[in-house]
Amino acid sequence: METPRKITIKLNLIDGNSRSFTFEPPPNQDLRMAARIKEFMNQQSVAFQLPDKLLVIPMDQVQSIEFTPTLDKKIEGVFWHAKEI
Repeated sequence: METPRKITIKLNLIDGNSRSFTFEPPPNQDLRMAARIKEFMNQQSVAFQLPDKLLVIPMDQVQSIEFTPTLDKKIEGVFWHAKEI
């Protein structure tokens, strides 16, 4: 049985702070996760259901977003095999 891998989302905010969140997607959901990430990039805000609260962050407060690990499925509009220099 495959061990579930955790997805980490790091939001770098325009005020210089960053927030990180982690969750375990259902098994074999790379295609669905690719679609969710695509939707995520086009939303007005992002919401995280935390154990004690619902956190909503307006996307206009987000400077950049990092997803790790990468998915095996390609997402339209994403440059693949890029290296930061």
